[in-house]
Amino acid sequence: MRRAIAFAALGLVTGTAVWLGVQLTRPEVLPLGAELPAIPVAGPRLDTVLREAGGERLVVLYFHTDCAACLEQLRMLEAGAPSLGPVRLYLLTDEENVDLASFARRWPRLSTSDQVSWGVAGREEFRRRFGARSTPAIFVFGPEGRLEAKLLGQRTVAAILKAAGVAAGQPAVSRAGAQEARFPAPGGQTGPFGAGRPE
Repeated sequence: MRRAIAFAALGLVTGTAVWLGVQLTRPEVLPLGAELPAIPVAGPRLDTVLREAGGERLVVLYFHTDCAACLEQLRMLEAGAPSLGPVRLYLLTDEENVDLASFARRWPRLSTSDQVSWGVAGREEFRRRFGARSTPAIFVFGPEGRLEAKLLGQRTVAAILKAAGVAAGQPAVSRAGAQEARFPAPGGQTGPFGAGRPE
């Protein structure tokens, strides 16, 4: 009996060591310095392909609506929306049936800000290009569209702005001439989406 337990323990340790070795030697999906992946995204204020926004700093938040830490992250971003300054924020989920209209009621500042866009990305495509499997995951891209920081788990707005290299309250970059669709949000406000799913 002891011999069987010893063999089982040895097998478990060996298997774990092999798995760790494979994980540690596998190349990182999106290393620091990598370009912003061009992935298809569905959303009324996003291009059909996510791309760098002409010299702006970009923050991509990957979230799920059934993730308590993600909802808290969105709450913190909602409270800190006025201090985002020159940071362009993409809020992405991979949930196909998400009700974006409810976001306008729950997070009105994020839903009406010119600096924020909501969207849905395909789960496998997002994981293949960004490597993220846990949420919330935050990716910070510099003005040249290259990855400068990855933050896993919820972070304060101040921590996100620090990772993006900007001071809280720094003025936003002018988006004059930007061709973004604007849809009426509940209550007659202008917002990034209407009552249905992303287009």
